[in-house]
Amino acid sequence: GRRATASLPFIDGSDVEESIFQRDMLVFVHGWPKKDPRPEYTGLGTITSISKDKHNRNVFEVSVSEGKYIESVPEAVVTVPTLEDFKDQPTRMKNSWIKWNKEKELPRMRLQVLKGLDDFKWDPSFVWDISAGLVTGSSSEMQTKILKSLRWEISEELLFLLTKEKRLYHPFDIKLWCPISVTLLTKCLHLIADYLLMGRDQEILCKTFMGFARDAANELRNIINENGNTKNQASSHVSSLAFVEKTDSQETINVLVAEAVHVDKLSVEDYLSDPQLLDLDWYLTHQIILAAHPLASLIHWGDSLYSIEKLCEEVGLEETSYLNFYTSQEWREWRPLL
Repeated sequence: GRRATASLPFIDGSDVEESIFQRDMLVFVHGWPKKDPRPEYTGLGTITSISKDKHNRNVFEVSVSEGKYIESVPEAVVTVPTLEDFKDQPTRMKNSWIKWNKEKELPRMRLQVLKGLDDFKWDPSFVWDISAGLVTGSSSEMQTKILKSLRWEISEELLFLLTKEKRLYHPFDIKLWCPISVTLLTKCLHLIADYLLMGRDQEILCKTFMGFARDAANELRNIINENGNTKNQASSHVSSLAFVEKTDSQETINVLVAEAVHVDKLSVEDYLSDPQLLDLDWYLTHQIILAAHPLASLIHWGDSLYSIEKLCEEVGLEETSYLNFYTSQEWREWRPLL
């Protein structure tokens, strides 16, 4: 048969057995009274009062049709109605019960959800196991998808936080960031996401972060130096430094920054036909420092582990006039966001 009582969960973890039946509640009575001259009643009724029997169990007085009452109805023969119980009843009664049932169930459902959430505890070893499996090749396809999803979910939250605080503008916008910078941004985001997921050592985090910035700067520097001194250009390499712009005719072209002060830009096609040295300091400042430092500002590094000066030194940016022009003291001293 159907249960007549239910356990009401509490957030503190204790469970108290409590009757689900209340006064003025619509119920379904199953064959009562027993061993009585009066005929047994099976059907819908409304609880009008609640009392205790000699064993301290709930008994009800239930009103039924035609103004009649059934006394001393034990909780054991009463259940919460189902939709089937209303098949011969007026539609208005059924709709009224549905509305009441939703209103009564919601607080109980909230408590159940809260208790379930309260039981959740993040265990970094879960992600460590998946990461180890990726290295050894033992992770399943599902585990790989879980790790990627977790990583991107956290990365998106970090990007939202940075844009909300106006520290990073239009991330991944190909009109502002070249492909090398986009790759650097992705790597650093995932690195910090893994740090948050798995609790890695902060010194290792800083060393890896700086390494990503240094590698991106070296790739950028090599392309600029090599392509500025040869007629044999590799367009795929130069395109790694290009931005997308629209001409007056709304045609989309890829452009490079040859000299930033006078906004001297040229298309990749023009550059390949007549190579010239691109503005290395501008690229290091705008595409490496201005991408990496906002991400670094998420972390509380302590007193000496990280600074923007150390980042500039790591990527080989000696001329900081661009950086001083585009940034302020406040920008350099952002408070950690995590």
